[in-house]
Amino acid sequence: MTGITQAAALLFFAFAGYARIATLGEEVREPARTIPLAIPLALGIVVVIYAVVGAAALAAVGPATLARSAAPLAAAAQSGALSRLTPVVRIGGAIGLSSFAILAYYAITNAASFTLPGRGRRWRHPLAVLGVTGCAVLALTLPRATVVTGAAVLIGGLVGRAGRTAYLRT
Repeated sequence: MTGITQAAALLFFAFAGYARIATLGEEVREPARTIPLAIPLALGIVVVIYAVVGAAALAAVGPATLARSAAPLAAAAQSGALSRLTPVVRIGGAIGLSSFAILAYYAITNAASFTLPGRGRRWRHPLAVLGVTGCAVLALTLPRATVVTGAAVLIGGLVGRAGRTAYLRT
């Protein structure tokens, strides 16, 4: 089960960018036509890239090795002629930290919806609870080093913000 939730958490990194396309309405010509075309195109390109990378990793070391590995792409890179690039592939372990940050961002966004006034609050609340819970579960099932590092960065940011706010008040 942890493998499934870790994979889902990492997919947040893989697919979080496509939503940014929707925010480009003022930046492109004919946004009503361009954006609806760009979203599925970008999503399709990402799916193809991930499928090719996945197939290459399976071909390189097989499903059993990938399943046992804490760093499956590094294991695949290590097995081939380009094994000297394994450290570069391992640096891609930063994707886990990015996924943690994205999930924290979405959890905070869902939590912020608790403060919204107005109509529709009754149905919005359970969805926000589900959103916060889902993001937290996915983020916390990432590898321990990723969670600890991500939490430290978030805490550092909060402490820095508190210090800055206190400084500005004086």
